[in-house]
Amino acid sequence: MCEDDVRSERVAKIVITTLGGFLIALGVAAATGLVFLLALAHSNRDVAVDMSFPADFPG
Repeated sequence: MCEDDVRSERVAKIVITTLGGFLIALGVAAATGLVFLLALAHSNRDVAVDMSFPADFPG
């Protein structure tokens, strides 16, 4: 194997490892965002249900 082949293989491994790490980070960020949006939607739904019964509020 000549020196250029070794260098090309090293660069290819670095690129693939970097892309893999980026895709994993993107997946984690997407999952976190989805959980956040689901929690936000759930909390808004609870507020809407509570506000639909004004007789339950004191006063």
